[in-house]
Amino acid sequence: MQINWFPGHMAKALRNIKEHMAKVDVVIETSDARIPRSSRNPELSKLLGDKTHRILILNKADLADPEVTQSWINKLREENIIAIESVAKDNNSANKILKEASALVEDKFKKRAEANRGFIPLRIMIVGVPNTGKSTLINNIAQKKAAETSNRPGVTRGPQWIKSNDQSVELLDMPGVLWPKLETYEQKLGLAATGAIKDSLLPIEEVAYFLFKQLLITYPEELIQRYKINNLDNHIYDIYLEAARKRGAIMSGGKVDETRFAKMLLTEYRNGTIGRISLEQPDISYDFEHINYLSELDAD
Repeated sequence: MQINWFPGHMAKALRNIKEHMAKVDVVIETSDARIPRSSRNPELSKLLGDKTHRILILNKADLADPEVTQSWINKLREENIIAIESVAKDNNSANKILKEASALVEDKFKKRAEANRGFIPLRIMIVGVPNTGKSTLINNIAQKKAAETSNRPGVTRGPQWIKSNDQSVELLDMPGVLWPKLETYEQKLGLAATGAIKDSLLPIEEVAYFLFKQLLITYPEELIQRYKINNLDNHIYDIYLEAARKRGAIMSGGKVDETRFAKMLLTEYRNGTIGRISLEQPDISYDFEHINYLSELDAD
């Protein structure tokens, strides 16, 4: 299934980013540390180019596998990309990001001072795909509640300037931007599982089953512990149903309520209840084309 996801406000957001780039000193791009590959918009990379002072934030690092996150940072560093792991609500993360941003434009600000241009705040544009903690990070840097936050994607609808409490930083909050077509199963799974795209865009049962399959491959111990799975030698779908029963997702007559379990599984993954789990690693790409929930249902 191919998802076409390019609402008018997202096309407009890309135009706004291009129009406002000349007004800022640094661009900060937020991504989800659990899916650093899928949560980065290739259109943004093309738009920003190589000359832009830019920092990539691996946000929600408290929900991701710390070893995998460090591997991503090392990999990105090899590609000359400044990457910082972050927890959007954490003051230390905000301070580290501001320190790095200031270092990027140190020479520029020295020249301003030498020209006696007076105090000029550091101006930062914040961009990224929906639901990567962008607004929460902005509020933390600004030290006030200025940007609306939500676990729902697509809350920010237009550019808005936000000044920090001490007036030293001006932040330009841009709407979250996805790209025209999500081509791979890995992208769809990662974005849907983490909540970057609306649950209504893909069957929630299919998203949950894909997620369950990947957790069996990469984090079996966490899955066993949370869902009390006894036999990993069973068919994957049977293991899935066993986990659902163990969590009490059962309808009258003893049939598994798969929709209820799907919602439960995704909620527990998104809030970190299952554990600190990364769905993408730098040098590994999982092929989910053959892991089709509906076809496995037909086969049983």
